[in-house]
Amino acid sequence: MGRCFSLLSSLSACSTLALVGALSLSSSSSANSLQETIAYTIETNPEVLISINQLRASEEQVDIERAGYLPKLGVSGRLGWQRKHSRLSSGNSKTTDRVGETSISLKQMLFDGFRTSNRVEGAEMDTQSRSMMMHARAESVALKVAEVYLKVIRSEQLVELARENLAVHDEIYDQIFQRADSGLSRSSDLEQIRSRRARASANLITAINTLSNSRSEYFSIVNRKPLNLMMPMVDSTLLPVSLDEAMAMAGQNNPTIQAASYDIKTYEAQADATKSNFLPQLDIEVGQSWSDIRSDIPASDGRNDTLSAMLNFSYNIYNGGADQARRREAAWRIEEARASRELSYRNITRDLRLAWDAFIYLDGQVQYLEEHITASREVAKAYQQQFRLGKRSLLDLLDTENELFQSQRDFIQTVHEELFSRYRILQATGQLLESMNVDLPMVLQAEMNFRATLPEDQ
Repeated sequence: MGRCFSLLSSLSACSTLALVGALSLSSSSSANSLQETIAYTIETNPEVLISINQLRASEEQVDIERAGYLPKLGVSGRLGWQRKHSRLSSGNSKTTDRVGETSISLKQMLFDGFRTSNRVEGAEMDTQSRSMMMHARAESVALKVAEVYLKVIRSEQLVELARENLAVHDEIYDQIFQRADSGLSRSSDLEQIRSRRARASANLITAINTLSNSRSEYFSIVNRKPLNLMMPMVDSTLLPVSLDEAMAMAGQNNPTIQAASYDIKTYEAQADATKSNFLPQLDIEVGQSWSDIRSDIPASDGRNDTLSAMLNFSYNIYNGGADQARRREAAWRIEEARASRELSYRNITRDLRLAWDAFIYLDGQVQYLEEHITASREVAKAYQQQFRLGKRSLLDLLDTENELFQSQRDFIQTVHEELFSRYRILQATGQLLESMNVDLPMVLQAEMNFRATLPEDQ
């Protein structure tokens, strides 16, 4: 009986990842690599675009706060009528005046209790936090892409494996049917192979259904169909050599943790800004005004030109306790940010430990699964020959075929899980995009071009 398990026939001569990669290689020149898919996705993914817009808005907030250093120039005027009714010792007086007034003023802050400088610093720290959060969001989306990308490839391989398994059972069924028809096999053998073939058919349907689900999940993340996917490889030089090194890299490089650290600095600057309410405010104001009054009493007509230069001083003595409450609120915000950073650190290190354990133990399983496949294949060949000689029952033969199928399926699943654990480690240590050679500034370029088309302030 011919063998149909060409899927992993060169196992003993190939390394694990190279073998599984060979299963997915396409001769088409339009194959979509994981790197290209990640770059495409983070340029169009709504989650990343939300983070980009939040970053740009925070950058504008910095300019808003810096405006506090600059002078303020304003022009005002009024034109209308006014009626006066005066009671004098000489008698009552009623006049109707036409009034026109125009003024221009220039005001410059000299000292505001360091409010502006602290607000600028807080806005800059918030921008840094938004930048790190955008990076973290891009890393998270990249990991999702890697997950669905590998799911599709794994599902395709399992469908191919299930098809070949069904082909083997079809071949055995044809042989048993011919032998039963000629009286060389029992009817129970025919029922046995029919039962096993039905299960192989069900396994194929299940694999196809899983593939369909994987493709749908891929489309929901990437927003295009998975075509000609290639088995990816991980740059092992970027992986830490130990869990301790991985933990140190996560604490230093993970953008979520970095964003949380900038959040603390943001709230600290905002807390410093609240101290300005307890300090004097000083500014200088220069103004020029012109007024023209036309009255029904000619003696009341007149024009006035006024030039002023004032040094304005103000000091808040009591504000109902609001200023003290703002300081306490700012202090609690700082503690909230510190607790948030600690929570982020714990969650990230937990995920990193899980990914590291998966990487270590799954990598150890692969070698034994390879040995299992090799041994199962040899047993299946031997049982096939012995079955032809009548030394093995049909049940023995079918059991060995099923064991070979299960070992191959376990191998494919384990290899993909081990590979994905590597991407999880890279994401936790903040290096996933770097490992894919995806540059965030290039991702931002499309958004920056759009921003350049926005109208200038009038």
